[in-house]
Amino acid sequence: MGTKDDKLICIVSESGGTPPFKFALVDPQNGKVSYESDLALPELFPNRRYSNLAQSPIDGKYYLTTMNSEGITQLAQLDLDNKSIITGKGKIIELSPLTFDRQALANDLFSLAFSPSGDLYAVGKLKSEQTKYLFNVDLKNAQMKRLTEFSVDKIAFARS
Repeated sequence: MGTKDDKLICIVSESGGTPPFKFALVDPQNGKVSYESDLALPELFPNRRYSNLAQSPIDGKYYLTTMNSEGITQLAQLDLDNKSIITGKGKIIELSPLTFDRQALANDLFSLAFSPSGDLYAVGKLKSEQTKYLFNVDLKNAQMKRLTEFSVDKIAFARS
């Protein structure tokens, strides 16, 4: 994810997309990956899946998805402003489980992105289907509204 101050934050797994995951920074000039940063990125729980970083253009807050061992995907916030008293690093604040038609989303999303106007969109598929869809995500309650079939894996919006 590219931040407003031209840093590239990413979530990496050295296990082919399975836990454990770590935050890293990528230098946009030379592609060098660093696990140390002045951003004080938090340690991630070793038994959870993390993905889909997105930054709100409205308030600058960072969001991501996290999946627990039961396969339930939650919306979470990466809070770099309110550091942990113990570690001095940012915190992951778990928000609501992502839901569609009042059912918890039982698989991770392919992509998460904010529009320039601050609307949150996701690309994903429902557990029982193979079709990918574009969803609008309500930040207040993590409810997803299906908009249309969408045969892509990733989405992005240009900054204005």
